[in-house]
Amino acid sequence: MKLSATDKEKLIQKYNELKKSPFPASDISNVTTHLVDLIMTMNLEDRCSLLGDFISCSGQTKRKFARKGFFRPVPFTLNGRLYHGSTRNISLGGVFIEIKDAKKLFTIGDSIKMNIEHPETFQHSNVDGKIVRIVNNGMGVCFNEKL
Repeated sequence: MKLSATDKEKLIQKYNELKKSPFPASDISNVTTHLVDLIMTMNLEDRCSLLGDFISCSGQTKRKFARKGFFRPVPFTLNGRLYHGSTRNISLGGVFIEIKDAKKLFTIGDSIKMNIEHPETFQHSNVDGKIVRIVNNGMGVCFNEKL
C-alpha cells in the first residue's frame, strides 16, 4: 500500500503532534526509527500478530484477515446434528475447527451454525458459516459475516 505525498505529509504531521518531541519527524527515517522502537517494546505474541496484519494488508498472502491462535471448545450444528470440536485459530473472517474424521463427516460448501467465544470480548455468539477447506483432523470455516 503506497501513500500519496499528501497522505504522507498528513501522517508525519500527526506523528509529530502525538510524539510531542523536540525533534520533529521530517523524513521517513525518523518515523521508521520510532516505529522500530515501538515494536521492540512489544511482547512476542503482539509482534507476531502485528506481522500477520502487515502481511495480510500487503497482499503477500491470499488471506484477507490475519489469524490468531485460539483454542476453545466449539459446539456446532450441521444438517440438524450437533457436533463438538475445538478451535485452533480464528480471524475476523473465519475459524479452523479441529474434529476427528472431518473428511468422512463433512463436505466443502456445507453450511454450519457455531457457538463461538469471541477472542477479544470472550462473549459467546451464534455464528453462521460455510466449510471452505477440509483435512483429516478438521476444517476451515468462512464466516457469513465478519466476527
